Amino acid sequence: MGVFVIQNVNGCYLNRESEWNPVESSANLFYSPHKDVALNQLLEINSHDVLLRANVVACPADARGRPLIEEINPTDDIFDTKTQDTQVQDSEAQDCEAHNLGTHTEISDVDAA
Repeated sequence: MGVFVIQNVNGCYLNRESEWNPVESSANLFYSPHKDVALNQLLEINSHDVLLRANVVACPADARGRPLIEEINPTDDIFDTKTQDTQVQDSEAQDCEAHNLGTHTEISDVDAA
């Protein structure tokens, strides 16, 4: 049996408090055994941040029904913006924290540069 989690372009996962965290443990992650519930959650968080790039990801579950994030194949990443060689866990944590604080770059900031 599998479950569905929500992953953003930075490789962070949505937790139950609707914040993005790098995977340290699956104890506090948002997950659902039903894809439609996960899609509804994705739509809800996307309505608050229209620039969000995230996806519902299927992953295997343990005996208690919790996601086994470690078993998600990184080559299945639909965003394909980073390779494993360039991923640094500290930078992912900083990206997650910046997104939670709302300090991500806006489109108007990029156009002005």
